[in-house]
Amino acid sequence: MTTRRNFLKTAACGAGASCLPFSVPNSFAAGAAGKKPPVRFIFMTKGNGLPPHVLAPETFSKEEKAAPGSATVTWRTNKDNPKKPFDEDLTKHQLPQWMSALESHKKDMAIIQGLSAYHMASGHNGKQACLGMYKVGSDGVGTPLRDLLWATVDVELGRLYESPFEHIELQVVANNRGIVAGRAATGKMQRNFAYADPQTAYTELFKSAALTEEAQHAWEADGQVLKFLHEHAAGKEAGLDDVELLKMTNYKETIERTRIRNRRLESMSEQIRKNLPKLEDGHLAADASTVTRHEAFVEILLSALKAGLTNSVLFSLDDLFTPYSGLPQLGETDVLSLHGSVGHAGGYKGHSAKQLREYIRIHHMGLMQRIADSLKKTPEGDGTMFDNSVIMYQSENGETHHSDGHQQPIVMLAGKNTKMNFLGNYIRLPGYGKPGHKTLGNWYTTLLNNHGNDIPHFGAEDMNLKPRGILDQKGPIKDFLV
Repeated sequence: MTTRRNFLKTAACGAGASCLPFSVPNSFAAGAAGKKPPVRFIFMTKGNGLPPHVLAPETFSKEEKAAPGSATVTWRTNKDNPKKPFDEDLTKHQLPQWMSALESHKKDMAIIQGLSAYHMASGHNGKQACLGMYKVGSDGVGTPLRDLLWATVDVELGRLYESPFEHIELQVVANNRGIVAGRAATGKMQRNFAYADPQTAYTELFKSAALTEEAQHAWEADGQVLKFLHEHAAGKEAGLDDVELLKMTNYKETIERTRIRNRRLESMSEQIRKNLPKLEDGHLAADASTVTRHEAFVEILLSALKAGLTNSVLFSLDDLFTPYSGLPQLGETDVLSLHGSVGHAGGYKGHSAKQLREYIRIHHMGLMQRIADSLKKTPEGDGTMFDNSVIMYQSENGETHHSDGHQQPIVMLAGKNTKMNFLGNYIRLPGYGKPGHKTLGNWYTTLLNNHGNDIPHFGAEDMNLKPRGILDQKGPIKDFLV
């Protein structure tokens, strides 16, 4: 396991790297007096693809369930022509069975079809390139630093609203535990870090408000370690070449910003203490099932948001190498292989790959429901925290197991203050290569533009679309701008 202390000793993850995601604002309290509450973003991503056809409401006709086809630029078109994109009121339809947990949230929901990330797809595993809109390879361990071209959209959105941690990443990937390399990026060649088990996340995020004497001593010891490292690094730049100087500079800045952030967290200790996660012993057990770990992470991310620790969370639910256990449709001791049993359609103990996919999605929707329900019960301003929250569920690698990224469906829940003008709708945008087609980059540009970042375009262009006449790929989806 990597402790925070060990992690800081190697904080310069590479040339130009600054690994810790945090900002140092003047005020951290969500919805502080005289200030509008921040908008919060929760990205829930899954591996192994998300087939677009499974998102169509049960009550759609066969024609309405058809894949996106040719169309005009706008998505507000006549649904009577199945070859054109359309929007349809979700409150008039029954959601797919696996989404039934969200039935009561339909007016706050959107299903977006037709977006693509073809030029980002990496077959088995996108490694969250879908959040950065750049293609990543593999060095046998993780994403090479050279592939990280800029900060991922979840990090950029978190930077728009002040908090001690501009971004928090939770991860149930493979058999990882402790603090590990993250899927998000904080900048060019700057890898994020992630909490890979609930115990580590709980300890690290809420340590400043710890009640036990042992935990307080640990917090104070960390402060002394940071002070020593900062003083030890002073004056070490002489004789270093450019790359090593950059590493040392980022190392020093990381340590100093961590010290400042920790002092801020101490001033928030009472607020944090009031919002500590409500966890049972089994949630933090080393042998907890995958489902239990997910449930624990939901409580942790909710507490982090309510305490004002962050306004952006990336929750990587799984990847191909996450051993799935604890699904209620299977036995207590069953451990499911996403790669063989699901991805390669092997099935498991009489359950088909199709059924297994659905079991997992049902579980994910239950987590999404739990987050939304909790936020809707939490007062904020003249409404609730949900009014200022966006929850997005999507695949990290596109539409299927061996994805090519032609389609990147999104299931969303969002509140009334989040600048979404299409809630309550099923939206099908023009299909890949058709006039008016949009990529995830266009969608992320829209999110950023609507919330104060006027970036002209987020992400790389898809060169494959140029020969098809889709020359203007840049900018937001204008119909979605508020």
